[in-house]
Amino acid sequence: ISREFPDVATHHELVDAACMKFVSSPWAFDVVVASNLQGDILTDLAAVISGGMGVAPSCNLNPTDPDMPSMFEPTHGSAPDIAGQGIADPTAMLFTAARMLDWLGRKDPLLAQAGQELFDAVAADLAEKGSEQRSTREIGDAICKRLGA
Repeated sequence: ISREFPDVATHHELVDAACMKFVSSPWAFDVVVASNLQGDILTDLAAVISGGMGVAPSCNLNPTDPDMPSMFEPTHGSAPDIAGQGIADPTAMLFTAARMLDWLGRKDPLLAQAGQELFDAVAADLAEKGSEQRSTREIGDAICKRLGA
C-alpha cells in the first residue's frame, strides 16, 4: 500500500504487539490494514475495549477496485444461536448498515446522508439507553422513531 500512496505514513506491527498497543495506547492507530486472520483478532479486541461486540460494526473494504465488492457485517457475526428469539441487540448491525451507506455514498450523497442519519440515531439511542436490556423490536422501534419513521 505504501508504494501506491507514498504520502501516507505506514508502520508494520506484529499482531501481538498491535494487541498490546490497542489496549495501552489505542490513539496510536488511525487506520489498520491487516490480513483477514490478523484483522479478525484486532477487530474483536477493538470491539471489546470500545464497548463490546454488540455495538461494533465491521467493514472489509476494497478501495482499489470499484468493481469488486466490499463486505459489511457486525463484528459479532449473525448470532444464529439466538435467531428468531427477539433478544438479539441490533446495534452493531445498524452501525454496520450506516457504514455501508456511507461507503456507497461515495458516489451518491443521498446514501451518505442516510448513513449519517442512521449512525446518529443509533449513537443517540445507545447514549441514552446504554446497556439497558431491551428486545430486538424495542431497539428497532426506538431507532425508527428517532429517524421519524
